[in-house]
Amino acid sequence: KIRQSLSHETSWQHIGDNPQADVLTARQEDIAAEEFPDARLTRYERSARGKEKFAPLWRSQLAGAMRLARLANPETDARQRAIWESGTQIVGPLLLGFVLWCLEEARARGLRRLYFVARDGQILHQLAQSIARTRKLDVECRYLYGSRQAWHPAAIERFTPDDFEWVLPRTKRLTIDQIFRRLGLEPHDFADLLADAGFPAATWDQPLDRSPQELAGLMLEPRLVAAIEGQARVRRILALEYLTQEGLLEDVPFAIVDIGWYGNLQKSLARLLSLSIRPAGTKLTGFYFGLHQMYKFNDEQTLVGYMNQDQPLLSHFKKQSPIIFELFTAADHGSVLGYQEKNGQIEPVLAAQQNQRALDWGLATLQAAIRQFTTCWLGNMPAADRSLDDYRRVSYQLFRAFYDQPSIEEAKSWGSFPFSEEQVEQTFQQIVPDWSAWETVRAIADHHRRPAGWWAEGTQAVRPNLLLWLYLRWRRLRSARLAS
Repeated sequence: KIRQSLSHETSWQHIGDNPQADVLTARQEDIAAEEFPDARLTRYERSARGKEKFAPLWRSQLAGAMRLARLANPETDARQRAIWESGTQIVGPLLLGFVLWCLEEARARGLRRLYFVARDGQILHQLAQSIARTRKLDVECRYLYGSRQAWHPAAIERFTPDDFEWVLPRTKRLTIDQIFRRLGLEPHDFADLLADAGFPAATWDQPLDRSPQELAGLMLEPRLVAAIEGQARVRRILALEYLTQEGLLEDVPFAIVDIGWYGNLQKSLARLLSLSIRPAGTKLTGFYFGLHQMYKFNDEQTLVGYMNQDQPLLSHFKKQSPIIFELFTAADHGSVLGYQEKNGQIEPVLAAQQNQRALDWGLATLQAAIRQFTTCWLGNMPAADRSLDDYRRVSYQLFRAFYDQPSIEEAKSWGSFPFSEEQVEQTFQQIVPDWSAWETVRAIADHHRRPAGWWAEGTQAVRPNLLLWLYLRWRRLRSARLAS
């Protein structure tokens, strides 16, 4: 009967992902058939669904949202397609769980407002707005322009050795020029002091050849201290006006949201607010994707980490370079340097209106993919049996599969993302350097030769190297032995 009914149709075409059931069987019935392999679940979607014959409904919905968003890929360029797929398969699911947790924590703690701090907070803020609007949550989500460069110097009332932690960080490429830019000063104004300390002008843009802590005497020279504190007062006035304008001094319970990692940004914000007309503002709550350590300004602060809620995951997370997560949350504008008054409003001063390096890489594609996944997930209305603890473990499992065993396309696309580990961004690098085989071997032997956040697994995927393969295998075996 089916064959008779089909005989009256002349334009039937069947499309499916199964070569036997969807293609061969259809053609046996004289139906035009086309195989569509993209509809098959990817390794990430299979992992999200789980291996059970009858998976929990929320996991099937998660895998379905990932696939639906992946298939909406509008890109034709190979790298952009890889970026889109990463956004829907790894980054979107990972960040969505964090944002859901922030919103649930806010409601449980009676908080009415969340401030997503620039720049890591840009895409997180967009996701939070979508979720809160769709779910009709009574939590206001705002984007707050802030940064270490904007808040740390402004929070200085008296410059002491306690401030050396951020002025003189232990990074590989710290220069005199960077130190002074952190403080909002020009080294040329202190050329005589620098020359006496062994730093002629020709050395200001060169990495320090001594421990940053050895500069303590120079930094505490009275003339320099007076300039630092004077610059801090000017910055503090504008910073506090901006924070007041954005409602941080209103009688509304709120929390700040940031990616991590030590709570130092919250510490500076607390110091800033303690110098305002409402010192009670130091009672801050901060939600973070992860915290490696927590430095509190006072005991009234609350710092809570999403990854810190699961000890087995936390132990792996702490061994992971945080730079990859910072790439996931990159923003489309430059870093916040400070604030200025314009047309009666306080506006952020940005290093650049556009983060051109990231945009040229494909940041717009990544953010669009993350939003697309969130839209598909919200449209699926995940089942009530989903717990955030379960979701966190599943989404982090997706990340581990991506990081530990990337495809060549994934390693090439993410390995080429330009980033700077400097507070004042001047030099840029990649987590998969353009190395020769010999340079890779030298990096294995000497960790000082490795760039910040070196993605060894990505390097192996792009440029296979026997010694690197042995090194990665040894590292995995060692981690497994320590874990047991």
